[in-house]
Amino acid sequence: MRYFVVPAMIAALVLSGCATDPKRQVLSSDVIDTIRSEGLNFKPPSDANFLTQTKGKIVALTALSVVGAAMGGGGSVHLGQRNSMPKGGYLDADAWLLSPTVEGAGVFKDPGKAMDVSVRDRLAQKGIVHNPDASYAIIGSADFWGLDYEKLTESDNYRLYFNLTLTLKRGMFFQRSVSCAGASLEKHGYDDWMAGDRERIHRPAAVIGDSCASRLLAELDLAGEEPVPLVGEADG
Repeated sequence: MRYFVVPAMIAALVLSGCATDPKRQVLSSDVIDTIRSEGLNFKPPSDANFLTQTKGKIVALTALSVVGAAMGGGGSVHLGQRNSMPKGGYLDADAWLLSPTVEGAGVFKDPGKAMDVSVRDRLAQKGIVHNPDASYAIIGSADFWGLDYEKLTESDNYRLYFNLTLTLKRGMFFQRSVSCAGASLEKHGYDDWMAGDRERIHRPAAVIGDSCASRLLAELDLAGEEPVPLVGEADG
């Protein structure tokens, strides 16, 4: 029997794309001027697989590990804290006001798609429109998107974890790539998240994409930054 295990290292992800790094390499004025005059070639994002890590999988892996150790195979599975609070705090979806374009676009099951809609709209407001012949292209992706839990011994502690990336390219060459990673403040039991065609997930997916778009465009020096409501466990 094969199990997919979401790496626990997701807990170490910080909102790297959601905080300005004073040492980051900025785009040159020539690049920005070219983008403003030509527009951008917006590449559609790929579908993101929704990955899940359940406690049942870990229990099964633990059993296999015990059997393996008994047979001389060694190995162990850590059962303590799986995911801790991201360094920047949790994303509070209820506190985020969706941009009108994202709000009116309907249901998003994938934050990468929501980020794509938001990026196009935010740049259009800055006069940067889609041009398939533009020198520069931009593409978003959801490098990780799914459910994971914090502790095996606690109930209803599943959160949405995400890692979105926005990349600027010229031809085949990367110019800048920035990421926005973290976890939702909202948490529920696994079955509650997945009930009703994952309806509970739809708004957080839109918020994740929209809020990451606002921050990552600022990181790329292409649009203004907006505050993302990040809170600690005690605040929520």
